[in-house]
Amino acid sequence: MMFLKKILLMGLFATLSHLVVAQVKVLGNVEISNQGVSLGVIFNTGEAPKAKEPSLSPVNFSGHSGQVKGFGVGLESSFFNIMGEEQTTLYTPRLSYQVFDTWLPIGAKLNVLYYTDFNKGSLTIRPELGVNLGVNNYLMYGYNLVTTQSELVPTRHQVTFGFTFPKIR
Repeated sequence: MMFLKKILLMGLFATLSHLVVAQVKVLGNVEISNQGVSLGVIFNTGEAPKAKEPSLSPVNFSGHSGQVKGFGVGLESSFFNIMGEEQTTLYTPRLSYQVFDTWLPIGAKLNVLYYTDFNKGSLTIRPELGVNLGVNNYLMYGYNLVTTQSELVPTRHQVTFGFTFPKIR
């Protein structure tokens, strides 16, 4: 148990030192998926974008990168009934870490979620991989790895369209 506490404390201090050294910029986040809608905040520690070379591309492929990289918190809410029950809505708090580069049209995200209807809950881990659709839009696919109460999670597969604001360049 003491070993686990030491590892957790080292991870916490490493995260805090990263946030202190980097200049954190808070970004908003809205996502629409096949499971519902989500609102969140990203604590961006990525590099600020540099001047862009003239281009018609909406994404900065010139080698001057801007990044969205950091921890996020959010809340997801389901659109539809679960298990055929009337008036059933799931609320899902989310912790995440995500990395997007504007010069590379690929992004990754790792989420830890807790699906709940306030009667029971399901702890879930969702890795996501996707593409940038411009400076602040993205499309991602994720797979829910359920650890408890698998019947509570609406679907294992999730496709998400997301929007980050303000623009990062």
